[in-house]
Parts: sequence; C-alpha cells; structure tokens
Amino acid sequence: MMVKRNALNFFLIIFFFFISFLFFFITQKYNFQISLLIFLLPFFLLFIFLYPEIGLNFILNEPLLYFILPILPIAEGFRRASFTLFIFFLLLIAFIYQIVKNPKVIHHFISQLKKPLFILLAIIALSLFISVSRLPLAFLEYGYVKFFSFLLLAFLPSLALLFLGNEEKRLKRFIFAFAFFTFLFFVYANFLIMKEGIENFLEKEIIPYRLGFSLSCVVFGRWAGIGVLLAFLLFITTRNKLVKIIVLLLLPVLLYLLLLSATRGAILALAITLFTFFFLRLKNFKEKIALILLFIFLFFIFYSLIPSIIRERLTYFEDESALNRLEFIGLAFQNFFSSPLLGKGLGTFPYYNYHSLYPHNIFAEFACETGFLGLIPFLLFIFFAFKEMFKRLKVKEITSLFPAFLFLYLFVSSQFSFDIGNNSLLFFAGIFLSLKEEKNEK
Repeated sequence: MMVKRNALNFFLIIFFFFISFLFFFITQKYNFQISLLIFLLPFFLLFIFLYPEIGLNFILNEPLLYFILPILPIAEGFRRASFTLFIFFLLLIAFIYQIVKNPKVIHHFISQLKKPLFILLAIIALSLFISVSRLPLAFLEYGYVKFFSFLLLAFLPSLALLFLGNEEKRLKRFIFAFAFFTFLFFVYANFLIMKEGIENFLEKEIIPYRLGFSLSCVVFGRWAGIGVLLAFLLFITTRNKLVKIIVLLLLPVLLYLLLLSATRGAILALAITLFTFFFLRLKNFKEKIALILLFIFLFFIFYSLIPSIIRERLTYFEDESALNRLEFIGLAFQNFFSSPLLGKGLGTFPYYNYHSLYPHNIFAEFACETGFLGLIPFLLFIFFAFKEMFKRLKVKEITSLFPAFLFLYLFVSSQFSFDIGNNSLLFFAGIFLSLKEEKNEK
C-alpha cells in the first residue's frame, strides 16, 4: 500500500512538472513574468496542499508578502485580498481531504470552534459588521476596508489555524516557516542597506532617517520586533547548535534595524515582552534586580550606535506625534460617551478628526466606533487570552511560548499603532493560545 501511495505521489509530481513546463514554453514569448508564474503555480499548489501549515504563512507573514505581492498580475489594491482568499481556499481543500482520510478530525475541529476565544472572535466580527452596515453610504468606504481587513487577515487565518489541530509537528513547522520567512526578509533588507550605506539609505526614506524599507517605518519596526522575539525563542528552545549560532548572529542585526525604524511602540512592546518573560521565570529577587539593570545597560549600548535624530525621537515623548495621539484617544472616548451602546460606527473616526484615520489605541477605537457592542467581546477576548498567555509563559515548548510572546508583544503595540484591521495578528495569536490548551493540561 505504501509503495502504491509513493508511486502515485511521484506520478502527480511528474505530471505537474510536465504540464507547467509545457505552459512555460508556450507562453514565454509573450510575457516572461506570467510564464514563470504559470510554471511555478502547480508546484506551489501541490506544496500548499501537502504542507498547509507553511501555506498559512502566505496569508500572515508580511515580510514574505513583500516578495510575492509585487509580481502578482492583479490590480494593486486587490492583490492581498485576492491572494489571501486563494490561499485560504487551498487550505480548506487540504482540510477537507484530511477529513476524508480521517473523519475524527472534524470532531476536534468542532471542539476548537466551541472554545471561548474563538466564539468571542466570531462575536467581534459580527459586531464590526453591524457597526459598519448601519451607517449611511457616505461613511461606508473606510469602515468596510477595516471590516474586510479583520475578516481576511484575522478571522480566516484563525479559522485556518484550527485546521491544523493540536499536531505538534505541524505547529512547529508553521512557527519555523514563520521565522524563516521573517529572517529572510531582514537579511535581504540588511544586505541592501549595507550595500548603499546607512546614512544614504535613511535619507531616501519616505520619513527621512526612519527606516521603513518600502513598507512603512511602523510596519517595518513591528516585524523587526517580531524577528527579535523569534530569534530569542529559537535560541532558548532549540537544541540544534547551528540554529543557535545563526539566531545569535541575527539578534543584534534585528535589534539594530528595529532601532533604525524609530518605532517607539514596537521597542516598548519588545522590552515589556522580554521583561515579563524573565521576570516570571526568575524566582530570586536579586536576579530580578540584575535583569532590570541588564535591560537598562543594553538599551544604552544600542542607543549609542544609532543616528542622533533617531536618538532624540526615542527619548523625547513631548513631540507633536505623541501629543497628537493623546488628543486622538481623548476624542475617541468623547465619541464613546456620546454614543456608548453602538458607538459612532466602524470607520467614522476620521470624520470627527481630520488628522488621523484611527485613534492609535485599540481600546479607544473599539469604544469609539463600536460602543459596548464591540468593546465588551473585545475586553473578554483580551481577558481570556491573557489567562492563557500566563499559562504558556511557564512552558518551555516553542509551540506554547511563540503565541504567548506574539500576543503580549502585539497587545502592547496595539496601544500605540495600527487600526483594528491591521492588528489582525493580535487576534490570531489569541486563537493560537487556545489551540495548545488540551495538550498542556495533560
């Protein structure tokens, strides 16, 4: 039976190769990019079908999408949405195939759907839809952008994560692929920056002297912080010495790139995440004091290496940006108090403040735009996720530490940057925390 199955797999690979090779020669004289995509497409489909846990990265991982989205022959505004739906459809087919092979898979999937965190995620999605659907047509555009961003980048990936079940190997493979694609992007970015020179590169950025690398300095900073956490997690959890050496070499590079982005929210989120982890792990009071001193020492070491204009931003908190955000948050809560039950409606904040699309604080945003309808399920989601997070921080497995680190980091970051739709990874991390519950309790 095993021989027949291997023979069938081999036949399928050869068949896909032959068809794609044929299309490559037929179309190459018309458009090389399209012909190359057609050539690679069958292999890509087969790979996603066989390894859906790696395929999930093609929805979530923005550094990976940096390489993919520009080459897609789709209108720019629809690329990520179309690609996300395409990948989710493939993951759904792979999941259905698993159910056909093993019908017991569906029972575990349904049990995961009944977990409080996923139920709350569904309620949040429903509250967002109600908040935007009740608005007049003039207010709908940005609200629907936020709603569909949440649906495509938070709800669907979280649902696809449940397709993986509690299989340790598949969850690890997802995390390692997530780390690999993130590191690959930052190695590439660092190579180009070093090639051109840091000063020259920073001068050409959209916001001069804040590294954004064609994304935005805030997005770049957030992912640099995630890269630091991934490198640290791999160093403390893996037994492979080569991996330890590689991530140890990557750590200072990622930290330096994070500081060059001058993203204060990401830097603070990283410091709080690492500090919380060590503080909970260390039992001795003297060790905790030593940890605090070590953090202060490391900050000043890296602080001395960055350009002076970035140093000023990282240590001066009374600039226009910081003061404006306090004003935005205050205005958001004023709107909440004037319409506490349903809020003003999803995406309406810029109509009350022309200087910003959102309040730069996820609690203020939920309160202002969805009222108690969205704020209460969101608060409950955060509460249950924090309960799970503190459990996972005591476990040594990377499949438990990864979602705990990611959730805490993104939670702190969400108090300063990104709207509801662009904080999608926060909700994904919360669902990941619930996924490991059964195994850890055993």
